[in-house]
Amino acid sequence: MPATSRPSPSLFALSFIACTACALFPAQATPPAAAQCSRIADVDLDYEVAHDGARLLFTRRGERIEVAAGAVANADGRWTTATAAGYHADLQRFLDTSTAVAEQARPLTKLLRGPTPELARAALDVCGAVLALAESTQAIEAAAPGFRSPVRIRLDE
Repeated sequence: MPATSRPSPSLFALSFIACTACALFPAQATPPAAAQCSRIADVDLDYEVAHDGARLLFTRRGERIEVAAGAVANADGRWTTATAAGYHADLQRFLDTSTAVAEQARPLTKLLRGPTPELARAALDVCGAVLALAESTQAIEAAAPGFRSPVRIRLDE
């Protein structure tokens, strides 16, 4: 099956949404999970993204990273590890939710008009996906020395 390209989520939209998720709710209605969103300092995905069946493929200037439910691979090797399934699921969730929120935030004027319940829900979804991916990224990188996630997440403590 040929690889199918996915649109890369707008990093501006992701950063804006993830960093302002708490502001999309009135103070008294802020869900507890939204408070964690303020920990997200940076999310970086500097790769072309494609999927080929159950595999996620990331390419950049000749570099290739493959993520499947049972293994991760790059130029340094292939690692089959129990943590790969959780990492794959969290990575897929991140890509799905960030693409959805980027679509919902288009055009930028929608963001400037103010929060909507749909945008607030989408912001929380992508926030949760980023936080889950940050955790599973630590696990996979510890279990697979030499593997580096294509999505770099920096959290403030």
